[in-house]
Amino acid sequence: MLEGETEKAKEINIRLYSLFEAMFFETNPIPVKKAAEMMGLSSGRVRLPLGALSKANVAKLLKKVLEGLEMIARA
Repeated sequence: MLEGETEKAKEINIRLYSLFEAMFFETNPIPVKKAAEMMGLSSGRVRLPLGALSKANVAKLLKKVLEGLEMIARA
């Protein structure tokens, strides 16, 4: 975008939009930390008063998004 490639920037934004939404399935940073963990990155635990990402959001939503963007391997 900074180099004037607005169409390319729009395409990237559209491609990643589902990931942007996924990062707010639940209170941030819960989905971000879980996504990092699923990608094999050290993310640390979520501190109280926050808890783990719900199983429904992990399986149905976050996993599907990360697989679709080829950020994790398909199971």
